[in-house]
Parts: sequence; structure tokens; C-alpha cells
Amino acid sequence: MTTITKTPVELAEIIIDHLYDAPKALAACALVSPAWTARARHLLFGSIQVDLTLAWRTKVFLGLLTHPSSTILGRIHSLDIICGISPLASLERQHNEPEPMPLDSFLSALTFFVDPQTIGGISRLRLSNLDFTTYPLDLQRRISATLSRLHGVLRLSLENIVMHDMRQLNLCILRAFPQLQKLETGTHFLKYGNCETATIRNRKASIEDWNFPEKLNEIELYDDGMATVLAYIGSQSMTGARRTQLHKLSVSRCSQEMVPNLSSALHALSATLTSLRISFLRNKHSDEYDYRGE
Repeated sequence: MTTITKTPVELAEIIIDHLYDAPKALAACALVSPAWTARARHLLFGSIQVDLTLAWRTKVFLGLLTHPSSTILGRIHSLDIICGISPLASLERQHNEPEPMPLDSFLSALTFFVDPQTIGGISRLRLSNLDFTTYPLDLQRRISATLSRLHGVLRLSLENIVMHDMRQLNLCILRAFPQLQKLETGTHFLKYGNCETATIRNRKASIEDWNFPEKLNEIELYDDGMATVLAYIGSQSMTGARRTQLHKLSVSRCSQEMVPNLSSALHALSATLTSLRISFLRNKHSDEYDYRGE
């Protein structure tokens, strides 16, 4: 009689880990044994992407989360929300295109009806394609309030986000995450986008508006809005506000015009900064090169 050799748990976990980007294979692994099921579910449901422009898929996802027999609950640690630009985008859509789910509706359903332990287990949040300037003030407050229920977020990524200014970003989004440790931002600012103006205007902000989340210790900046963020950090020393205690700073594609803002930011962070990565543009049309400092 042939004896079936049991696969060591360690080997099984290595195999499953290599299949992290193959959901069909992971689903098959989940059927083998209870030990494989737990590991496969962790990889299958650990990182979730929700595209609000596909409203029917979003509703299916919310239905799975709220189902009494759901196996997703408690396993999500990373949530990626593709927002679909703005509530006004529907006016430009073709008649045969489905309406996207509004961001506030999704966040309300997620934070009110889903198990609180599942919400609290989300440590990484990514928001993309969001024009915050098109939302009325009451809707901005509602979104900020629902975001604050994701109280376990430690890492926040913002990609293709449009804001009026740094104050709006700080008050409407960053303040919602008091435990935030790392921020990656590609934000466009409609006001004070130019480096010199950003520096002057940021000095006039109230002290209350200057404070980043207290536990924030790492920032990665890219896109044209990084000049405004650097000016914001550099001007903190002139406002009397709590200084940002950053340990790591990464700046991608820094142009010559941004150097004064970068210099003031580095001066403000000199007491705490331990790791610095900068990629400079040689000129406006050439490739970048890196500088790394530890």
C-alpha cells in the first residue's frame, strides 16, 4: 500500500506565499486542508481593491462583508479605494455607462454595517482618483467623519488626489487618522501650488491647522503638489505649532524650483530625520538621478 507523505506546514506556507498574486490557485489551495485554508484566506482577503466606478462589484463586496457566514471578516489589512474622480463626473459620463457608487455612500456602508473588528484591522488605506474640491462642505465633513472610523490605519497612500490647499488635506483627511505613521502622497493643489506662494500662504495658517498626526514619522512625496507639502513642513518653525517628528523622507523628481522649499523642510526636520531619499531632475526634460542618505 502506498503511503501518502504529509507536506510539512512550513513548505506548504512557502508554496502558498509564492501564489499570492494567483487567486485561482490560492482558492484551490484553500480546499486542501484547514491549515492551508487559513494561509490562503490571509493572502486572498488581506489586500482588497474596490473600484467605485464598478458599482455592482462594490455592492457584491459589501454584501460579502455583511453576510453572517462571511469568511472575509477580520482578514482585511489593506484597502485600496478607486474613487472615480468626483461627484460631478457623472455629468460627463455616457448614457449607457453605469453610475459609480459615491465615496460617502461606500464609506458609510463600510463603517456602519461591517463588523468593527474588521474595520479596526485595516492598517493600510489607499485612496486614488478623488477630486475633493468638487464636494460641498457638508459632504467633506461626512467623508472625514467616516474615514475616522478606520481608526487602525497606520499607512495612508493618496494618488491623483485634488485639494484646494494643504489645510484642506490636513483637516479633511490626515486628521482622521491619529495613529498614522506613514504618508505617501501624490496630491495636486489648486491654491498656492507655486512654491513661493505656498510658503507665504502657509505662514498665515492658524496653529491648529499646522499639526500633522502626532505619530507620523515617514513621508513619501511625488507629483507637483510636493512643493506645497515641503513649504508646509518648512514653515512650521515659524508658526509655533508642534514640529513634525519625521524619521524618513522621500522626495521623487525634485526640480530646481523646489530646492528652497526642500532646504527649509530639511532644516525643520534636522533634529529627527534619519533617512533621506531624493531623486533630482537634471532639467525639466531629462531623467532623474537619486540621492540616498542614512
